[in-house]
Amino acid sequence: MFAQMRGDTIPYRIYGREYRINADLPASLVLELARCEGEVPPKLVLSAAERIFGREVLDALSAHDDFTLPKLEAMLNWAFSACTGGGEAKEGGGKN
Repeated sequence: MFAQMRGDTIPYRIYGREYRINADLPASLVLELARCEGEVPPKLVLSAAERIFGREVLDALSAHDDFTLPKLEAMLNWAFSACTGGGEAKEGGGKN
């Protein structure tokens, strides 16, 4: 019933390494994003990324020269889709 309480995770692969995110997004994060009018402030995007992927993972990914804002945005889009039943892991965080 409650995926996060059971410890369910969703795998994703980027730069040849597999990582996992919780299968459920934190409700507080979803509410914060829903309350934004227009564009999401960059600080909230970073907060969302850290809450979903973890600071340590983001630090490791940012060591790659080609880890760019568009790639981070694609990962966030994938995470929201995957956590709402959208698809499985694929290299770079995209859907299969």
